[in-house]
Amino acid sequence: TDLSGMDLSGINLNGAYLEYVNFTNANLTGANLGNAVLSHAVLSNTDLTNADLSGANLGASQIDGARFIDSNLTGAILGKASIRHTKFHRCKLIDRMEMFLETEFEDVDFTGSDLKRSHFIDADISGCCFAETDLTESCFLNPRMAEAVFDNAVLHSVNFVKAQGENATFKQAEMKNVRFVGECELAHSVFSGA
Repeated sequence: TDLSGMDLSGINLNGAYLEYVNFTNANLTGANLGNAVLSHAVLSNTDLTNADLSGANLGASQIDGARFIDSNLTGAILGKASIRHTKFHRCKLIDRMEMFLETEFEDVDFTGSDLKRSHFIDADISGCCFAETDLTESCFLNPRMAEAVFDNAVLHSVNFVKAQGENATFKQAEMKNVRFVGECELAHSVFSGA
């Protein structure tokens, strides 16, 4: 189904089956996509500001240049999705530890989002921005995170295991009980004011 370029702002698609739907350049601001199945959907330059995606399945979707501003993705699935050049500003991305299983990231900005208890396993989050995010009790297992930004983030009780984080920045981050274990590489990383 091709819904590219359509104005679907405020639409109620709660629980809808939207697999493989093309939402390129669509306006889904304020849309209710709670529990919707969006696996393999194309969300290219899609505006999802203030959208409700709680419990939605975005598995294996293609997300490129999308805007999730103040969106609710509580309990959503983003496993095997490809997420590029996308903003998740002040979003709720909680209540599903395996939310990002086998997800591909490129230039993703999570500024100000709630990512408590997230698990990033074998993820390449190089160059991604986690500024001002709450990552309390999250786990980064074998991540590639060169030049990732964690400035002003809340990193209480976060585990970084075998992290490859050259030139990462943790400026002013709250880092109580953070653990870097298993031969982490953090050459030229910046921890000023952390």
